[in-house]
Amino acid sequence: MENLSFHVCVSILLASIVIVPTESLRPQNRPALFVFGDSLFDSGNNQYIKGGEPTAPNYYPYGETFFKHPTGRVSDGRVVPDFIGNLFSFTSIYSMLAFPFTLLEFFTLFDC
Repeated sequence: MENLSFHVCVSILLASIVIVPTESLRPQNRPALFVFGDSLFDSGNNQYIKGGEPTAPNYYPYGETFFKHPTGRVSDGRVVPDFIGNLFSFTSIYSMLAFPFTLLEFFTLFDC
């Protein structure tokens, strides 16, 4: 009887050694698209940078056509990241600096 329980314990141990690593190697979907912005990828960070408020496009007509309110982007509508986000079924692309988190909290929030 003791020999049987030993074999069961060893079998469970070996099975967990094989199953756990293969499960962690599976590709995982990430719920975030990181856009750091330039002229084609304007994510709207200007309005959150200290000293950037006077030049931030957070007034009309910016964003008037598509978003119906100022977005902080130097465009009137959607830009390249919005189309990429739609391709991957994201509902909206938010500015990274719009979140009141530290960088560590930001990555923890999205489980990266």
